[in-house]
Amino acid sequence: MAEDLEQLQKVKSRLGGLIVAEEPAGKSWYKTGPLDIPVLRDIGKDLVGPLSIHSSVVANMRPNNQVFLYVRPEDVPKAKQIADQVLRK
Repeated sequence: MAEDLEQLQKVKSRLGGLIVAEEPAGKSWYKTGPLDIPVLRDIGKDLVGPLSIHSSVVANMRPNNQVFLYVRPEDVPKAKQIADQVLRK
């Protein structure tokens, strides 16, 4: 994780003024609580509980920590070349 953040900083530094927008995408696609998906716990007994109680995978989902860097369409080839050079090192 720290290595990924370091690489992000290197790419951002090398892209410099080519970057026209930076958007964090740190949301989890699954919400627990009132929005949790109800599941039948015991067939025939009508016991319903949230999916997050039955699935350790869902219960332990954490928000991702992605950052999207945007450049102008005409700068995409140059930006890709720069990013590739940084990420190959």
